[in-house]
Amino acid sequence: MASMSAESIANAVEVMQAGLLNRYQMDAGAETNYLLKTERALSEYLGVKFSLGLNSGGSAIFMALKCADMPDGAVVLSNAFTFNAVPSAIEHAGGRTVLVECTETMVIDLDDLEKKAIATGAKYFVLSYMRGRIPDMDKIMAMCEKLGLYLIEDSAHAYGCEWKGRKIGTFGRSSTISTQSNKIMNSGEGGFICTNDDDIMAKAIISAGSYEELFLKHCDLCPPKELMIKYRMTRVNYSIRMTNLQGALLLPQVAEINTRRDKHNAIYETLVRRLEEHPRITVPTQLPEVTPVYDSIQFVVSGMQPADAPAFQKNVKALGKMKLEAFGLVENARNWHTWKFIDDLGALSLPKTDAAIQYTFDTRLHFEMSDSQVENMVSVIHRSLDSISPVKATGLKRAREEEEVASRVAAGA
Repeated sequence: MASMSAESIANAVEVMQAGLLNRYQMDAGAETNYLLKTERALSEYLGVKFSLGLNSGGSAIFMALKCADMPDGAVVLSNAFTFNAVPSAIEHAGGRTVLVECTETMVIDLDDLEKKAIATGAKYFVLSYMRGRIPDMDKIMAMCEKLGLYLIEDSAHAYGCEWKGRKIGTFGRSSTISTQSNKIMNSGEGGFICTNDDDIMAKAIISAGSYEELFLKHCDLCPPKELMIKYRMTRVNYSIRMTNLQGALLLPQVAEINTRRDKHNAIYETLVRRLEEHPRITVPTQLPEVTPVYDSIQFVVSGMQPADAPAFQKNVKALGKMKLEAFGLVENARNWHTWKFIDDLGALSLPKTDAAIQYTFDTRLHFEMSDSQVENMVSVIHRSLDSISPVKATGLKRAREEEEVASRVAAGA
């Protein structure tokens, strides 16, 4: 997680001393309106027309679906590998989630996407870049055009990422980000909806909690006045604004996104090389067209039995006081089996996703990790793994090959 810089702290102290915690307490364009400044900076960074601060990334997905005028009960396609906030936001918005398989590299499976879009007649698609993993965006956009899919990008883990030099978050009709504590920008809780569409932004401003003529305080980030008047008495006020205090914390962080990305990625490169020195560890790759942001690392462990995953997780915590997510555990909120609010979940079969996450582990990275901290992480993971169900080195290569074959067969079943 990102610690607060002196500038973020000074900004926060300024607005707290003045009591200006709500974005609408100030005159339009006031110097103390840090949230408006942050929205401007984020829009400029992404290269989009509008950004609007909200109280969470989940609220931003909810808002994006509401601003799409999605009818109640509409089918919404989304990743089977993501965090439970994504299908939760779809359900909250009145949609019906249809989960799409992921590949062994944990991106959305394009064949399954097309099959389910055709089978369900879905017209809405929330694409989650879980853990900053980016699919082939050329193929995604071609498929959305072919199938008439309204694309919303969940970029909670992916702002700062690029596809062939184009920023993630600029492909959909709208996109969303999160500034929850574990993201590349940290405001504790928070999120943004971003778009180039005047109508989407007008609806979002009103629905977030603008009333009367408060929309004028969005200044240059406000769509035409006639649109605001059109929507201000017809849209539900969900009262999910971001606070000016969060804007004060975030403003200096927008300028740091690329710097933090570069630091994260340098640390990640070292970690991948060192972790894969263990013969049982493999780190999934990304497509070469992706400029990533690696603020976490995922790795697959071969030669495991079901009881080994929780034991490995506990060993890592005991040895290194380090949190290690085990995606395959039924307690993990990134495991689709836990989303029991989805209709007919028990009847679903997602073998590719199950195979991809079964023995995949994950931990967060800090962009200020020192070399010694990196080496300690590697040592803890290696030692923890060696302490459970060791596989003899002489038979390991064959075991790995057999596992890969079995996984491909299961995925194709």
